[in-house]
Amino acid sequence: MSTPAAYFARQPSAFAADDALRLRDERLEALKATVGRLAHDFNNVLVPILGYVTLIRDEVPTASPAAQYATTLESAARKTEGFLDSILLSVRPHRRFNPKSTEFSELIKKALLDWQNALPPGSQIEVQTSLQQGSSHLDESQWITVLQQLLANARFAMAMGGTLNVGLSFVHIESDEALRLNVPVGPAWKLTVRDTGFGMSALTLSRACEPFFTMRISSGALGLGLTVVHSITHIHGGQLVIESVEDVGTTVTIVIPRLDSPPDDARPLSSRQSTPSKPLVRTPATPQGKILLVEDDPLVREVIRSCLMKIPRDLHLAHDGEEGLKMFRRSPQSWSLVISDITMPKMGGIELYREIVKIDPLTKVILVSGDASSEYDKYFLGSDGPKPVLVKKPFTLKAFLQVVQTHLE
Repeated sequence: MSTPAAYFARQPSAFAADDALRLRDERLEALKATVGRLAHDFNNVLVPILGYVTLIRDEVPTASPAAQYATTLESAARKTEGFLDSILLSVRPHRRFNPKSTEFSELIKKALLDWQNALPPGSQIEVQTSLQQGSSHLDESQWITVLQQLLANARFAMAMGGTLNVGLSFVHIESDEALRLNVPVGPAWKLTVRDTGFGMSALTLSRACEPFFTMRISSGALGLGLTVVHSITHIHGGQLVIESVEDVGTTVTIVIPRLDSPPDDARPLSSRQSTPSKPLVRTPATPQGKILLVEDDPLVREVIRSCLMKIPRDLHLAHDGEEGLKMFRRSPQSWSLVISDITMPKMGGIELYREIVKIDPLTKVILVSGDASSEYDKYFLGSDGPKPVLVKKPFTLKAFLQVVQTHLE
């Protein structure tokens, strides 16, 4: 699946002068890709589980033991869903990437205030700040998450007290520094979070950003904190540098480009280009009725098929986007609705949608994704034209049917 990694113009990592940073980033990207793929696949497994739970509830009496079993099964599945969502967000922050003009220093002040208010009475932590004011185009909610993770780590490291120093400054990255950090040349923000805690050994520091690596085992931490920080920093075109000495403390430095507005290549594709086409002329008398379901996962396809059988419409199945497009082209006027997964081999849902609307711009399309809205946002966020509805997996069949029926009315 494509990502908005081109949101900022990054230097090619192969030319980064700092080999340690380059090797760390390459290792982390490989690890995150593996973890993200596994979490995405497990998310797909949850779809039939939650779907059949709904079907079971429809078939058994409310007071029966089977209904209670279904409720317990759904509760366990929802807990797993939340766990997988946390994993996916840590390795694929582009899933929920919504940058806008934000006052960075005010964001930091609020995060610090919330953190200080949550400290236990008598905490021996001194806070020092040096924050330069200014706005930048960034994802506010993601940077709140970054600050929360960094401050939580500092709190753990300074359990016996210490000094926390948080700085934000406006800098200009020259070519040598840009090459070393693998970031764009030009104006940037430098965020530093320095604590005088127990620090980390060289071995611990080398693994600090890895998914599921944690020093807080007894606290039940997932070990995703610095993974999140690394991912969000990179999706904003920046770099994360961590320095630590045992019994001295840790300094986290984040450098991200400062933008007053989104770059031109970050605009939705639909607003940057259009392919001339001869669309189908649809009239109110045009016959419609069939539903086309395009899904490559057999388990997901079967449970959605079972769900759609409740609707009195002719249902047709396609195993991928290419097959779905061929079926659509045979009789464009006969389809009431097209439902397609986004991530599929041969042709994905986004490409399928673009081909369909060339033929008939009035065709109603629902896109389904287990990876939230990454590719959807890339093409449709901020677009003024019509766009398909996005449904996130896993979902309840009841909610899914409501979306389908709304589109068929």
